[in-house]
Amino acid sequence: MALSEATSDLNEKKEKYRGDGPEVSIQKSQSPDAASFRWLGRDARGSTYTSYTQISNRPGCSFDFGSDGYTASCNLGGELLQFTVPSTSENKITGLLTARADVDDSLSSIVALAQRYRGNKSTFGLKFVSIGATGKGKEKHKFVLGRVVERGAINNRWPFHEYALVQENKKDIETGTCALFSFVQHGVLHQVMRIEPSCRPGAKTCVLLPEGSVISLQLRLPSKWKKLEYPLNQAPNPFSDGCCDFRVSWVGPGAPLQEIGLDPKNPDRETLDKPTRTSSGSILVPIKEAQLNKDVPIVLILSLRLREKSAACQEPLPELTSESVHDWIGCDPASDWATGPMWETIFFRRESLTNCVSELCEVNLVSRCLEKIQHVDAVLLPRGEQDEVRPLALISNTIFGAELDMQALL
Repeated sequence: MALSEATSDLNEKKEKYRGDGPEVSIQKSQSPDAASFRWLGRDARGSTYTSYTQISNRPGCSFDFGSDGYTASCNLGGELLQFTVPSTSENKITGLLTARADVDDSLSSIVALAQRYRGNKSTFGLKFVSIGATGKGKEKHKFVLGRVVERGAINNRWPFHEYALVQENKKDIETGTCALFSFVQHGVLHQVMRIEPSCRPGAKTCVLLPEGSVISLQLRLPSKWKKLEYPLNQAPNPFSDGCCDFRVSWVGPGAPLQEIGLDPKNPDRETLDKPTRTSSGSILVPIKEAQLNKDVPIVLILSLRLREKSAACQEPLPELTSESVHDWIGCDPASDWATGPMWETIFFRRESLTNCVSELCEVNLVSRCLEKIQHVDAVLLPRGEQDEVRPLALISNTIFGAELDMQALL
């Protein structure tokens, strides 16, 4: 099947489930792995997950993902680099509004940051600090992030990264894993962190967490705001046009989603220290230590919405469940959004007749390229009536700065 036909099939499949607004109604999955974010575990990712670990020795780059004109980028280690949303004026799209952490805008700096596993102050989102026993003389029971042991994507669209949790002073001793998974839904960027206190099969030495271990985390919010007006010229005052709404929630053992309070003045919700702003403008919110039960994973969810300062505060951020996310990203192979199996079906005959010469199967290469074109590189043009289907234009990688390519559609 020709590439253009494959793209057409994908468009028809998605338009079938697209209503007048951004809301999409999809049948709930009956998979037992959908509960408690178990589908992020190493034994339950299924056929919609594609591993990129085998090509980790190749030069790294940012991973771009998005939905309906809202895009984000993460570095080689899954940490968030940028969040981009349409900029509107009088209900019309007039450009792009972007948010970053403390990043130098030079090309060489951005390329270097995208190729790193750890971004420190150049990335934002949930930051894992340590896990283990606390108190004097218990340093040997402190564990930190080790190397990335797995990276890939669900449906070649949503990035997934998994770190080993290693002893701080002995990197060959492991106690579990920490997974990062990011996606965009209805204009909100979500980052899911899943901490599992059980070792991966490839661990050389595995030890149990001491009784009463706690997790220490930080939350870093974007510090730089840039506005690009149509025809994508930088606004006169580019770093003061945006603000963000955010929420951090966690899912404990057998417990529903609970919001981590952000108001230190309210004793009933005082689970965070007072946010502090660094000299670069980033907001650091140290999340107080959370109790971890042995052998039971804990999940934290960051929800981030970017808007212009002049825009009124929208409705509350959506409350996510493991099942709703599982359905939205098409994790179940039988889901209507499971584009991974669709591409495999399209390329099955061709692969059965030829040898795969790439380290990464050709169907995954094509699938990843087309998913990126459809959901990141294609943005709505600022013309047409509000209820009119607006045309698309291709832009360059948003992490380098957007430039409209009108010739690409001719």
